[in-house]
Amino acid sequence: MFCFNSPKDDDEKMQTIMVSVKNTLSYLHYSPKPINDAYSKDVYKHYFELVDPGKRYFVQSDMDEFGKHETKLDDYINQGDLTFYKLTIDRLYQRVDEIDKITQEIFSKPISLDEDENLTLEPKLKKVPANKQEQYTEWKKFIKYNILQEIESMNSKEEAQKEKKDSVQKYNLKDTIKYQPLNPDQKMKKATDEVKDLVKETFTRF
Repeated sequence: MFCFNSPKDDDEKMQTIMVSVKNTLSYLHYSPKPINDAYSKDVYKHYFELVDPGKRYFVQSDMDEFGKHETKLDDYINQGDLTFYKLTIDRLYQRVDEIDKITQEIFSKPISLDEDENLTLEPKLKKVPANKQEQYTEWKKFIKYNILQEIESMNSKEEAQKEKKDSVQKYNLKDTIKYQPLNPDQKMKKATDEVKDLVKETFTRF
């Protein structure tokens, strides 16, 4: 089909792929499933587990809108209809741009690790943020979590260096180990800069 009837644009190409995959699943799969509403619900569930596994990008109003299509994916697949795909992907890129700005704002202000907060990491236990304010709060806590992880990593490396240096000195061996522990403020700054770069790189790759 691609050789003799080349798609005119990306949409037509995607439609062709969608119908081709559907035909492959229907006729060549060793255990084909009927493409019906039940199949649609299953695809819908797994789709978001892949697109937003950490439930960090979409808010509840997005999911409410997407939910109207939950039992229609079988029809879209049969027809090569890109309605759901384009809706969700366009919204995803919109949210990514917004969250990129959110994280820049978070890093532009002092970050405190002294607050008593809870962060749920297990996707199955998490809920989609109710609104953008809750999304902001969740991203701020997620950033703090990663900063704490970086600081803990520094502490572990320093402790390992100290143990090696103590052992070398204890047995009067040649000391070539550089042990220069950072103070808490230095660790905080270094960890924050590393997480900031990591988050920036993530959105750049996106």
